[in-house]
Amino acid sequence: MRVQTLVFDAFAKKTDFYQTNSIPSLMTLGFNLFMERGMIKESVNNAPAGGIVQCLDGNKSNMGFIATVNDRDHIRISCTNAGLDIEGAYKKCHEADLELQQYLQFAASTEYGYLTSNIKDSGTGLKLTAMVHLPSTAFLEQLPPLVEALQKKNIELKYGFGPNSDSKFGFSAGSFFIASTTISSVGNEAEQRTLFAEALNFIMQTELQNRKLVIENHMTRAKDIIFKCFASTKIGYLCTNREALSIVSGLRWGLNLGLFNNLTYHQIMTIYYRVQDAKLKFVLSNGQFTFPQDIAKDRSLQEQFMRMKLIRNTFEHIQVCE
Repeated sequence: MRVQTLVFDAFAKKTDFYQTNSIPSLMTLGFNLFMERGMIKESVNNAPAGGIVQCLDGNKSNMGFIATVNDRDHIRISCTNAGLDIEGAYKKCHEADLELQQYLQFAASTEYGYLTSNIKDSGTGLKLTAMVHLPSTAFLEQLPPLVEALQKKNIELKYGFGPNSDSKFGFSAGSFFIASTTISSVGNEAEQRTLFAEALNFIMQTELQNRKLVIENHMTRAKDIIFKCFASTKIGYLCTNREALSIVSGLRWGLNLGLFNNLTYHQIMTIYYRVQDAKLKFVLSNGQFTFPQDIAKDRSLQEQFMRMKLIRNTFEHIQVCE
């Protein structure tokens, strides 16, 4: 509890406004919302005297910044930005780090840098992570060589939403993957950010090359997958979370391949967050909705019905390019 109190007090002295919460004070639904956004890990839920710190902009929560307390390390500062904005995310974390050092003493040595619970995180203590969408690479079964090439750059590529052997997209549900650095002791922070940006560029160039191969040699098969996803937005009534990921991924892939009009990346990524489990539970718990009589008492089916309705309404104006 002493560490939690010290960290919470340090944030209270900062110039920005931060809201602090101990983990027991968080509702399960609120905790799951943070997890769905990738802001916290499940392990903090069982951490002794665990807590989180949010940065608030007025009365609105800034979901881009969060700090966890007493998880694997005493404090973990993280920030997320859209569009692979490495520097923007780093700047927010760095500013918070500098301010906290006025009130807290961090464990570090001149030889090893920051001292952490995991030796791979020692050094700068910096871990960089990005979510990437690789449908063409997965479709062409070119993930293994990409993973091998990234390992040589100290980058790990893993499932974004768990393996899905039944998915036609490849080895991850919706072909969403997480690229992250594996070691923090090589180079300084600037060098690590540069190397990570180069790795992300390599991933994107690989996907673009595979996209070109799909367009040139496999468009019939690709269209079959994509237009089946599109059709489900018109005629479906119920939709699980994993089915929603496939729909979102298929429409995004179709947009990449130039198959749709009246569709934007903003629409796709907005619905991507709105239809996840915890978000839907939150919406349903805070409003009155009418459902067909046969699912009026089944909360699971209500969530699936609401998910499909949101997807259908979001994409009702999509037009297929001739």
